[in-house]
Amino acid sequence: MENKKHELIKEEFRSNPNIKGDYKVSPFEKYNGKFRTSFGTLLLGVLLGIIGLVLLGYSEGIDNDLNIVRRAPLIQEENLIRTSGTIKLVGLPNIKEELKAPNMGEDLLYYLKVNENKINGEWKQVNKQEFATSFYIGEIYIDTSKADFEFNLDKISENETGNTREITYGVYANNPIMVIGSLHGKSIGGGSVLIVSNKSNKDIIKSVSNIGNRDWWVYKVGALLLIALGIVSLILPILTFLDVFPQLGLNAILLIFLFSFLVSSLLVFVAAIIVTFWWVIFVIVGAVLILLVRIKSKRRYYHPISFTP
Repeated sequence: MENKKHELIKEEFRSNPNIKGDYKVSPFEKYNGKFRTSFGTLLLGVLLGIIGLVLLGYSEGIDNDLNIVRRAPLIQEENLIRTSGTIKLVGLPNIKEELKAPNMGEDLLYYLKVNENKINGEWKQVNKQEFATSFYIGEIYIDTSKADFEFNLDKISENETGNTREITYGVYANNPIMVIGSLHGKSIGGGSVLIVSNKSNKDIIKSVSNIGNRDWWVYKVGALLLIALGIVSLILPILTFLDVFPQLGLNAILLIFLFSFLVSSLLVFVAAIIVTFWWVIFVIVGAVLILLVRIKSKRRYYHPISFTP
C-alpha cells in the first residue's frame, strides 16, 4: 500500500505543470532493487561454490582410496610380521560370532537376503538385507561393521510362494578371505579403506576401479559445473550493479561464463595435482624451509669487519 502511494506521488510530481524540472529518483530508490537481487545472487554463488568444493574433495578422496587399494602390499597370513599401514591380508577367517542363514547349518561369513515380487511376469526386487560377522585372520581382528564388501556370492536357498520369493546368497566361512585396510597393532580398521572380499587381487582392483572411476567422474563433473556457476553468480551482480551490460552486450555474459569455466577447471586440475603429487609439495616446502634457516643462520653469524684509518 505504501509503495502504491509513493508511485502516485511520483507520477503527480512528473505530471504537475506547476513543478519545474524533472523528477529525480533518489539513489536509494534507484539501487534498492539491485541491492536485494545482487545480495541473493551472491549468497547463491557462495553456496554453489561451497557445494562444488565439497564434491571436489570427495572426488579426490576416491582417487586417493583407489591408489591405496592398488599399492597396498599383498601378505599371506603365515607371512605376516610386525608391520603397519595399509595392507592386503589373505587367510582363512575364524569367525567371532556364529552366523547362519535361516534353515541353514553351515557357518557363514556373510549373507544377503533378497525379497522379490512378480509384477507383469517379471521378478522385481522389493528389499534386501545383508548380515556379516566380524572375524580373525590368525591373530588379526577384523571388525566388519564399517567394511565394504566385494564378494562373489553363492546361492544358498530360494523359497517361492505365489508371486513372492526369497533368495539367500552367502559366503561360506571355510574359504580364504582378503581384507584390505589399515593395520594397527592386532586389528585392521579405522582408515579410509576397509574392504572384505573373496575375489583375487586382480579382480578386486578391477572391481574397485570400475566403481571408483564412475563415482570419480560424477563428482568431478558436478564440482566443475557448480564451481563455475558459483563464480558466475559472484560476478554477475557486480556488473549488473555497475550497469555495464548495456555497453558490453551479450558478449560480456559469454566471456563471464568462459572465464568462470576456466577458473573452475584450473581449481579441479590443481586439486588433482596436489593429491597425486603431494609428496613433491612436501619436498619443495621442506627444501625452502631448510634454505631459509640456512640463510638466517648465516646472517646471524656474519659480522662485518670495519677498518679504521
